[in-house]
Amino acid sequence: MSTQQEKIDAWYENFIQQISKPPFSFLPHLPQDKGRLLKMLDEPKMDKTEMESPVGPDEDLFEKRNELYELASQGKLYIFELGSSYDCSQVRVEPANKLLYDLKNEVIMEPESPRPQEQKLGFFKTILNALFGAYEDERLQLKEQFLEEMREYNYRTNGIQCESSNARSMSGKRTNVIRQDQEVARSYIPAILNDLTDKLENGKDLLSWQKDMYQAKSAMFNAFYAGQPLTKEQRIDILAKSIVGRMGEYKTEQEDKGVQYANQLQELLHNHPEKAEEIETIIKSSAFVQNQAEKGDADLVRCTFNPVALDNTVKSALTSLIDGNEQNQKQAEHLKQLMKTTAEPQNEQQAAASGIGL
Repeated sequence: MSTQQEKIDAWYENFIQQISKPPFSFLPHLPQDKGRLLKMLDEPKMDKTEMESPVGPDEDLFEKRNELYELASQGKLYIFELGSSYDCSQVRVEPANKLLYDLKNEVIMEPESPRPQEQKLGFFKTILNALFGAYEDERLQLKEQFLEEMREYNYRTNGIQCESSNARSMSGKRTNVIRQDQEVARSYIPAILNDLTDKLENGKDLLSWQKDMYQAKSAMFNAFYAGQPLTKEQRIDILAKSIVGRMGEYKTEQEDKGVQYANQLQELLHNHPEKAEEIETIIKSSAFVQNQAEKGDADLVRCTFNPVALDNTVKSALTSLIDGNEQNQKQAEHLKQLMKTTAEPQNEQQAAASGIGL
């Protein structure tokens, strides 16, 4: 027969396995993910929130497993889905194949039941049990039955309370955290990685800078999804390759046409792909790129996540070269000369006519 600690350890391992999958995609070592695991509070905090994490950002989740188990057995442990400020699930200790219950779609739909009343041994059985230990199995069975009924009652009672008040009090804080930690982007990463892998494996006649861009983005998204921090040098390299790749991409009709540097840059990179490495070096010298790399991985994902964000990043990088120090301005002039000497004349005229250029 397993001990209580063995029971808790088995529950914890099962719990981590279940919350590691979408829509939770929980990583136990990430401080920001620990912040999505919350317990109910009896009284609101000063900021009016009614929940807090039972695990500090620097604490080991495994070391808190006993406390987590106790909270779950009381129906007071909850977890928000990745990228959501409203979708919250209650964590339970059983059944083993399903420990998570969505508040809106499952908990509040459970049938209401009266508060359980504990059934005890009759008068004579109680005396015999106290004197001789008789009927001990029956006493323990009645006690276990009551505890099980109370656990089910508390699951629903606390779940309804949490859905109507506690979880809602976290909406504003969750919205800020989701934006800060790029949780929505992280929830889309598996699909994005599949797309990038397909482009790398099945893309025909990829130019060197296209391959570099896809590989750089794959490295970034894989690291971000796994919670593995990148170095500043890695962020600079990824950002430069992403910018150069976006410069060379032919824009589709669906994308924003307001940011079109690109006529000359596209021609330069398609006709002379060997120039991509030289352009990357210029882009890396941009003050914008250097500053952006200091901000961390979440901000790197934010400014490269989709074409619109990346277009704005391209614009900011080029603008910082033009408006930067003397060295930056020399780099901008060098890029301009590259475009002039390698681009088709008609495209140069087209770019000039539209007011585009460095």
